[in-house]
Amino acid sequence: MTARTCAVVALLVFAVTGCRKKSTNESAESALSKMQAFASAMCRCTERSCADLVQAQMTQWLTERANDPGADERPSESVMKGMTEFGQKYAECMTAAMAGGPGSAAAGSGSVDAGGGTRPPPAMKLSTPSDRPSIGRLLQEAKEYTRAAEDDLVIHVLRARYVAPDGELDPTYGELLIGFGNRLPGAPRIEDDPERPTGAPIPEPTASPPPKRSDTASCPEATWTQKTGWSWGERSCFAQSALNPTCSLAEVWKRAQRVKGAETKSKAVAIIELVRNDDNTQSWEFSIRDGLRNVDINARVPDRCTPILEKP
Repeated sequence: MTARTCAVVALLVFAVTGCRKKSTNESAESALSKMQAFASAMCRCTERSCADLVQAQMTQWLTERANDPGADERPSESVMKGMTEFGQKYAECMTAAMAGGPGSAAAGSGSVDAGGGTRPPPAMKLSTPSDRPSIGRLLQEAKEYTRAAEDDLVIHVLRARYVAPDGELDPTYGELLIGFGNRLPGAPRIEDDPERPTGAPIPEPTASPPPKRSDTASCPEATWTQKTGWSWGERSCFAQSALNPTCSLAEVWKRAQRVKGAETKSKAVAIIELVRNDDNTQSWEFSIRDGLRNVDINARVPDRCTPILEKP
Protein backbone atom coordinates (compact mmCIF):
# COMPACT_ATOMS: atom_id res chain seq x y z
CA MET A 1 0.00 0.00 0.00
CA THR A 2 1.06 3.57 -0.64
CA ALA A 3 1.52 5.96 2.26
CA ARG A 4 -1.71 7.74 1.30
CA THR A 5 -3.65 4.48 1.23
CA CYS A 6 -2.27 3.47 4.63
CA ALA A 7 -3.31 6.82 6.08
CA VAL A 8 -6.86 6.55 4.69
CA VAL A 9 -7.23 2.97 5.97
CA ALA A 10 -6.04 3.94 9.45
CA LEU A 11 -8.43 6.90 9.56
CA LEU A 12 -11.45 4.85 8.43
CA VAL A 13 -10.79 1.97 10.83
CA PHE A 14 -10.27 4.33 13.77
CA ALA A 15 -13.36 6.36 12.89
CA VAL A 16 -15.53 3.25 12.85
CA THR A 17 -13.97 1.17 15.64
CA GLY A 18 -11.83 3.45 17.78
CA CYS A 19 -12.41 4.26 21.46
CA ARG A 20 -15.09 1.62 22.03
CA LYS A 21 -15.99 0.24 25.44
CA LYS A 22 -18.76 -2.33 25.24
CA SER A 23 -18.10 -5.94 24.26
CA THR A 24 -21.18 -6.50 22.06
CA ASN A 25 -20.52 -6.62 18.29
CA GLU A 26 -24.00 -5.98 16.89
CA SER A 27 -23.28 -2.38 15.91
CA ALA A 28 -19.75 -3.17 14.71
CA GLU A 29 -20.99 -5.90 12.41
CA SER A 30 -23.58 -3.51 11.01
CA ALA A 31 -20.81 -0.98 10.42
CA LEU A 32 -18.75 -3.66 8.66
CA SER A 33 -21.63 -4.33 6.25
CA LYS A 34 -21.98 -0.59 5.63
CA MET A 35 -18.25 -0.27 5.01
CA GLN A 36 -18.42 -3.08 2.45
CA ALA A 37 -21.20 -1.22 0.60
CA PHE A 38 -19.17 2.00 0.56
CA ALA A 39 -16.10 0.16 -0.74
CA SER A 40 -18.16 -1.41 -3.54
CA ALA A 41 -19.64 1.98 -4.45
CA MET A 42 -16.21 3.63 -4.52
CA CYS A 43 -14.79 0.89 -6.72
CA ARG A 44 -17.48 1.60 -9.32
CA CYS A 45 -16.16 5.15 -9.68
CA THR A 46 -13.73 6.11 -12.42
CA GLU A 47 -13.83 9.88 -12.02
CA ARG A 48 -13.25 12.34 -9.22
CA SER A 49 -16.79 13.69 -8.92
CA CYS A 50 -18.15 10.19 -8.40
CA ALA A 51 -15.53 9.55 -5.72
CA ASP A 52 -16.38 12.89 -4.09
CA LEU A 53 -20.06 11.89 -3.94
CA VAL A 54 -19.31 8.55 -2.27
CA GLN A 55 -16.84 10.21 0.09
CA ALA A 56 -19.46 12.77 1.12
CA GLN A 57 -21.93 9.99 1.91
CA MET A 58 -19.23 8.13 3.86
CA THR A 59 -18.37 11.25 5.85
CA GLN A 60 -22.03 11.83 6.74
CA TRP A 61 -22.38 8.22 7.90
CA LEU A 62 -19.20 8.43 10.02
CA THR A 63 -20.47 11.65 11.58
CA GLU A 64 -23.84 10.10 12.43
CA ARG A 65 -22.11 7.02 13.85
CA ALA A 66 -19.79 9.13 15.99
CA ASN A 67 -22.84 10.84 17.52
CA ASP A 68 -24.66 7.55 18.12
CA PRO A 69 -24.18 6.31 21.70
CA GLY A 70 -25.25 2.83 20.58
CA ALA A 71 -22.14 2.59 18.42
CA ASP A 72 -19.81 2.70 21.46
CA GLU A 73 -18.35 -0.81 21.58
CA ARG A 74 -15.20 -2.90 21.23
CA PRO A 75 -15.26 -4.84 17.91
CA SER A 76 -14.05 -8.42 17.59
CA GLU A 77 -10.84 -9.33 15.79
CA SER A 78 -12.81 -10.64 12.79
CA VAL A 79 -14.68 -7.35 12.47
CA MET A 80 -11.43 -5.41 12.74
CA LYS A 81 -9.84 -7.58 10.04
CA GLY A 82 -12.82 -7.11 7.71
CA MET A 83 -12.90 -3.37 8.36
CA THR A 84 -9.20 -3.12 7.48
CA GLU A 85 -9.68 -5.09 4.26
CA PHE A 86 -12.67 -3.02 3.13
CA GLY A 87 -10.91 0.18 4.20
CA GLN A 88 -7.91 -0.74 2.05
CA LYS A 89 -10.17 -1.56 -0.90
CA TYR A 90 -12.02 1.74 -0.43
CA ALA A 91 -8.80 3.76 -0.23
CA GLU A 92 -7.22 2.14 -3.28
CA CYS A 93 -10.34 2.64 -5.40
CA MET A 94 -10.67 6.23 -4.21
CA THR A 95 -7.06 6.95 -5.20
CA ALA A 96 -7.66 5.48 -8.66
CA ALA A 97 -10.91 7.41 -9.13
CA MET A 98 -9.34 10.69 -8.03
CA ALA A 99 -6.77 10.29 -10.80
CA GLY A 100 -9.51 9.83 -13.41
CA GLY A 101 -10.42 13.48 -13.90
CA PRO A 102 -13.41 15.63 -12.91
CA GLY A 103 -16.18 13.73 -14.76
CA SER A 104 -19.81 13.81 -13.65
CA ALA A 105 -21.50 12.83 -10.41
CA ALA A 106 -23.01 9.74 -11.99
CA ALA A 107 -19.76 8.51 -13.53
CA GLY A 108 -18.43 5.15 -12.45
CA SER A 109 -16.79 1.98 -13.60
CA GLY A 110 -20.19 0.37 -13.96
CA SER A 111 -22.04 -2.42 -12.18
CA VAL A 112 -20.77 -5.96 -11.74
CA ASP A 113 -22.38 -8.35 -14.19
CA ALA A 114 -23.39 -11.96 -13.62
CA GLY A 115 -19.97 -13.21 -14.65
CA GLY A 116 -18.09 -10.90 -12.32
CA GLY A 117 -16.95 -8.45 -15.00
CA THR A 118 -17.72 -4.76 -15.22
CA ARG A 119 -19.71 -2.71 -17.70
CA PRO A 120 -19.70 0.99 -18.43
CA PRO A 121 -22.39 2.97 -16.59
CA PRO A 122 -25.59 3.94 -18.40
CA ALA A 123 -25.38 7.22 -20.32
CA MET A 124 -27.77 9.15 -18.11
CA LYS A 125 -27.84 12.04 -15.70
CA LEU A 126 -29.04 11.26 -12.22
CA SER A 127 -31.18 13.75 -10.36
CA THR A 128 -29.80 15.80 -7.50
CA PRO A 129 -31.78 17.13 -4.51
CA SER A 130 -31.97 20.57 -6.13
CA ASP A 131 -33.88 19.02 -9.05
CA ARG A 132 -36.79 18.05 -6.75
CA PRO A 133 -37.52 14.90 -8.81
CA SER A 134 -40.85 13.10 -8.54
CA ILE A 135 -41.04 9.62 -7.04
CA GLY A 136 -41.87 8.27 -10.49
CA ARG A 137 -38.70 9.83 -11.87
CA LEU A 138 -36.61 8.38 -9.06
CA LEU A 139 -38.02 4.92 -9.64
CA GLN A 140 -37.17 5.17 -13.32
CA GLU A 141 -33.62 6.34 -12.57
CA ALA A 142 -33.01 3.51 -10.11
CA LYS A 143 -34.13 0.90 -12.64
CA GLU A 144 -32.00 2.33 -15.43
CA TYR A 145 -28.86 3.01 -13.40
CA THR A 146 -28.80 -0.45 -11.79
CA ARG A 147 -29.51 -2.13 -15.17
CA ALA A 148 -32.40 -4.00 -13.60
CA ALA A 149 -34.02 -4.98 -16.92
CA GLU A 150 -30.71 -6.05 -18.44
CA ASP A 151 -30.01 -8.39 -15.53
CA ASP A 152 -33.68 -9.47 -15.28
CA LEU A 153 -33.91 -8.04 -11.76
CA VAL A 154 -37.22 -7.03 -10.22
CA ILE A 155 -38.25 -4.80 -7.34
CA HIS A 156 -38.27 -6.60 -3.99
CA VAL A 157 -38.54 -3.56 -1.69
CA LEU A 158 -40.33 -0.27 -2.32
CA ARG A 159 -40.60 1.97 0.72
CA ALA A 160 -41.18 5.73 0.82
CA ARG A 161 -40.74 7.60 4.07
CA TYR A 162 -42.26 10.98 4.86
CA VAL A 163 -44.60 11.27 1.89
CA ALA A 164 -46.82 14.36 1.68
CA PRO A 165 -50.52 14.17 0.70
CA ASP A 166 -49.64 15.13 -2.88
CA GLY A 167 -47.81 11.80 -3.16
CA GLU A 168 -44.31 13.28 -3.29
CA LEU A 169 -41.48 13.13 -0.80
CA ASP A 170 -41.35 15.85 1.83
CA PRO A 171 -38.65 18.31 0.65
CA THR A 172 -36.85 18.14 4.01
CA TYR A 173 -37.34 14.65 5.39
CA GLY A 174 -38.28 12.50 2.39
CA GLU A 175 -36.56 9.17 1.71
CA LEU A 176 -37.05 6.41 -0.87
CA LEU A 177 -35.67 2.85 -0.71
CA ILE A 178 -35.74 0.54 -3.75
CA GLY A 179 -34.28 -2.96 -3.42
CA PHE A 180 -33.77 -5.27 -6.40
CA GLY A 181 -33.44 -9.05 -6.62
CA ASN A 182 -34.08 -12.12 -8.71
CA ARG A 183 -37.44 -12.85 -10.24
CA LEU A 184 -39.32 -15.80 -8.78
CA PRO A 185 -39.24 -18.55 -11.44
CA GLY A 186 -42.59 -19.09 -13.11
CA ALA A 187 -44.28 -22.38 -13.90
CA PRO A 188 -43.02 -24.28 -16.98
CA ARG A 189 -44.62 -22.92 -20.14
CA ILE A 190 -45.54 -24.48 -23.46
CA GLU A 191 -44.42 -22.39 -26.43
CA ASP A 192 -46.52 -23.18 -29.50
CA ASP A 193 -44.76 -23.45 -32.86
CA PRO A 194 -46.76 -21.52 -35.50
CA GLU A 195 -45.57 -24.10 -38.07
CA ARG A 196 -47.05 -27.01 -36.08
CA PRO A 197 -50.10 -28.47 -37.79
CA THR A 198 -53.21 -28.39 -35.66
CA GLY A 199 -53.61 -31.76 -34.00
CA ALA A 200 -49.87 -32.54 -34.10
CA PRO A 201 -48.09 -33.47 -30.84
CA ILE A 202 -47.88 -30.58 -28.40
CA PRO A 203 -44.31 -29.50 -27.51
CA GLU A 204 -42.89 -30.35 -24.10
CA PRO A 205 -43.10 -27.61 -21.44
CA THR A 206 -39.95 -25.57 -20.99
CA ALA A 207 -38.77 -24.35 -17.61
CA SER A 208 -38.08 -20.70 -16.89
CA PRO A 209 -34.45 -19.75 -17.53
CA PRO A 210 -32.25 -19.62 -14.42
CA PRO A 211 -31.51 -16.17 -12.96
CA LYS A 212 -28.45 -14.36 -14.22
CA ARG A 213 -27.22 -13.97 -10.66
CA SER A 214 -27.24 -16.64 -7.96
CA ASP A 215 -29.53 -16.10 -4.98
CA THR A 216 -26.45 -15.67 -2.77
CA ALA A 217 -24.95 -12.98 -5.00
CA SER A 218 -25.30 -9.26 -4.37
CA CYS A 219 -28.00 -7.21 -6.05
CA PRO A 220 -28.34 -3.42 -6.06
CA GLU A 221 -30.20 -1.35 -3.51
CA ALA A 222 -30.90 2.31 -4.22
CA THR A 223 -31.57 4.91 -1.52
CA TRP A 224 -32.61 8.49 -2.13
CA THR A 225 -32.84 11.20 0.49
CA GLN A 226 -33.90 14.78 -0.09
CA LYS A 227 -30.76 15.95 1.71
CA THR A 228 -28.01 13.89 0.03
CA GLY A 229 -29.54 12.45 -3.15
CA TRP A 230 -28.70 8.95 -4.38
CA SER A 231 -26.60 6.35 -2.61
CA TRP A 232 -26.04 2.79 -3.79
CA GLY A 233 -25.73 -0.35 -1.71
CA GLU A 234 -26.14 -4.10 -2.01
CA ARG A 235 -28.57 -6.75 -0.80
CA SER A 236 -29.14 -10.47 -1.30
CA CYS A 237 -30.51 -11.48 -4.71
CA PHE A 238 -32.77 -14.24 -3.32
CA ALA A 239 -35.73 -14.85 -5.62
CA GLN A 240 -39.22 -13.65 -4.73
CA SER A 241 -42.29 -12.33 -6.50
CA ALA A 242 -41.81 -8.96 -8.13
CA LEU A 243 -43.48 -5.83 -6.80
CA ASN A 244 -45.20 -3.98 -9.64
CA PRO A 245 -46.85 -0.81 -8.29
CA THR A 246 -49.97 0.42 -10.03
CA CYS A 247 -51.19 3.15 -7.65
CA SER A 248 -49.51 6.53 -7.31
CA LEU A 249 -48.68 7.54 -3.75
CA ALA A 250 -51.08 10.44 -4.11
CA GLU A 251 -53.85 7.91 -4.73
CA VAL A 252 -52.68 5.83 -1.77
CA TRP A 253 -52.89 8.94 0.42
CA LYS A 254 -56.37 9.72 -0.92
CA ARG A 255 -57.67 6.24 -0.17
CA ALA A 256 -55.97 6.10 3.22
CA GLN A 257 -57.77 9.28 4.25
CA ARG A 258 -60.92 7.21 4.58
CA VAL A 259 -59.41 5.93 7.82
CA LYS A 260 -60.85 7.87 10.74
CA GLY A 261 -58.48 10.69 11.66
CA ALA A 262 -56.32 10.56 8.57
CA GLU A 263 -58.36 13.23 6.83
CA THR A 264 -57.53 15.70 9.62
CA LYS A 265 -53.78 15.36 9.10
CA SER A 266 -53.41 17.28 5.84
CA LYS A 267 -49.99 18.59 6.92
CA ALA A 268 -48.78 15.17 7.98
CA VAL A 269 -46.22 12.96 6.23
CA ALA A 270 -46.69 9.20 5.94
CA ILE A 271 -44.54 6.11 5.61
CA ILE A 272 -45.82 4.07 2.67
CA GLU A 273 -44.56 0.63 1.63
CA LEU A 274 -45.71 -1.77 -1.07
CA VAL A 275 -46.06 -5.37 0.16
CA ARG A 276 -47.21 -8.64 -1.31
CA ASN A 277 -50.09 -10.43 0.43
CA ASP A 278 -50.46 -14.15 1.08
CA ASP A 279 -52.90 -14.43 -1.85
CA ASN A 280 -50.24 -12.91 -4.15
CA THR A 281 -52.03 -9.57 -4.44
CA GLN A 282 -50.35 -6.29 -3.53
CA SER A 283 -51.22 -3.72 -0.87
CA TRP A 284 -49.81 -0.47 0.41
CA GLU A 285 -49.08 -0.21 4.12
CA PHE A 286 -49.78 3.38 5.16
CA SER A 287 -48.85 4.82 8.55
CA ILE A 288 -48.53 8.17 10.30
CA ARG A 289 -46.94 7.95 13.73
CA ASP A 290 -46.00 10.81 16.04
CA GLY A 291 -45.61 9.90 19.69
CA LEU A 292 -45.16 13.50 20.76
CA ARG A 293 -48.55 14.45 19.28
CA ASN A 294 -50.25 11.17 20.17
CA VAL A 295 -50.90 10.27 16.52
CA ASP A 296 -50.96 6.66 15.35
CA ILE A 297 -52.79 6.08 12.06
CA ASN A 298 -52.52 2.86 10.08
CA ALA A 299 -54.22 1.74 6.90
CA ARG A 300 -53.83 -0.98 4.30
CA VAL A 301 -54.70 0.11 0.77
CA PRO A 302 -55.10 -2.49 -2.03
CA ASP A 303 -52.84 -1.74 -4.99
CA ARG A 304 -55.55 -1.75 -7.66
CA CYS A 305 -55.17 1.30 -9.92
CA THR A 306 -54.47 2.15 -13.52
CA PRO A 307 -50.65 1.95 -13.64
CA ILE A 308 -49.33 5.52 -13.38
CA LEU A 309 -46.66 5.45 -10.68
CA GLU A 310 -43.70 5.36 -13.07
CA LYS A 311 -44.65 8.44 -15.06
CA PRO A 312 -42.00 11.14 -14.43
